[in-house]
Amino acid sequence: LEHLRSVPHNGDARQAFWSLAVGDSNLVRIRFQLQDTTAAAADELMQSPTKMTREQFERIPAFIRETLLFPFSLGERFCQVLHEKDRWTSVNDALAAPPWTTAEVLHPELYLAEEGFKSEQFERFDGMGSVGGVTPIWDDVAGELRVALLLNQSNFLQRMAGLGQPDILDMPELVSKGIEHFAERPGSQAAAGWLGDRFFVYPGEGDDTHVYWRSKWTNAEEAKEFAAAIRKALAFRHKIDLPGDGGWAGGEGRHVKVALLPEDEVLVIDAADADFGRKLEANFNSPQAAEENP
Repeated sequence: LEHLRSVPHNGDARQAFWSLAVGDSNLVRIRFQLQDTTAAAADELMQSPTKMTREQFERIPAFIRETLLFPFSLGERFCQVLHEKDRWTSVNDALAAPPWTTAEVLHPELYLAEEGFKSEQFERFDGMGSVGGVTPIWDDVAGELRVALLLNQSNFLQRMAGLGQPDILDMPELVSKGIEHFAERPGSQAAAGWLGDRFFVYPGEGDDTHVYWRSKWTNAEEAKEFAAAIRKALAFRHKIDLPGDGGWAGGEGRHVKVALLPEDEVLVIDAADADFGRKLEANFNSPQAAEENP
């Protein structure tokens, strides 16, 4: 609880903490079942306060479903990797010093590295959220998991549209099928070089919103890969042609910019109108976009 309270605007960290807690409890459950095979023990462990039918489960939007499944699948795998290292000592050490990113859960070697894993928190943006008197309604960190899910969902929708089936909206299960299945998806590969991000969502007219999203990547090639992937996803979503030079594009009431920045950062602005989009860019003092193809 202490760790959860310390990250009020970091959903990725909260997801990582939850994955560790669920993974630990599932690992204990499995070990207990292996030791006690009596019917009473099995009944006690299998009881659940809520039960969901397969039909109800499939009605959950894919992005939310995969996020909910992540701790029970890949969180458990993370704890299993820790247990293989130094048994319960490693797991207990992690509970005292948990992973702060889903990147570490997806790649346990990052968590176990001697130097540790340090993500970019974009702390320099603290206090800079208000734009023209408009305060963000959402300030958060997407993290590698949600970036991967976003890109994989977009890739799935593009494939369905190409097959003449645009009404099929929910991608098949990913995280529940294991890390190998998840990691081989193009969206997961584009997200794998994540080193940090932060996004702000602002209210617009009616149901419109404006998004400012800044991310950092492990190197220039990873930044280019993500920029290309998110540019493709936004072009498909808004039915626009996004230039590869970091310029603005507009269409269907959206004004969008995806730009490579110095120090392996990527800027994404998805605004409901051009004026607010440029105010967002100026507010955060975005540096000059880097050359995409030096």
